[in-house]
Amino acid sequence: GSLISDITVTAQDNPMYTDRKATLTIKADNIVNSKVITIYQARKPKLYITPMVSDYVPEGGPLSFTIQTNVPWDVRSSEGWITFNRISGEPDPEGRIITIVATADPNEGGERSATITVDAGDLTESFDVIQLGI
Repeated sequence: GSLISDITVTAQDNPMYTDRKATLTIKADNIVNSKVITIYQARKPKLYITPMVSDYVPEGGPLSFTIQTNVPWDVRSSEGWITFNRISGEPDPEGRIITIVATADPNEGGERSATITVDAGDLTESFDVIQLGI
């Protein structure tokens, strides 16, 4: 005969910053072979950023900030006068800090500001930057 049954597996949230896996073995009376299923659960996302430590000068140029995350990330600016050497990426496999260079165009007017935002999974961090005017 045949045996049909529903099996429901419920996993608790993964509180760790690493992926985890579990193995489910299904056995039944009078059935010789068992079925093994591996279940993978994604890691808890983390995101740490270190903002720039100084303001942009009116001439513009590069300043850097850092990202440390364990999930894919994206960077954006609220203003078009800032560009980045990288706008997205994968986490460093060794957990090392990722340095992003943000370059400001020359400013020929008064002081201006922008917000830089980093998204990583469901996490978002932002900080404001200022470029001095002439």
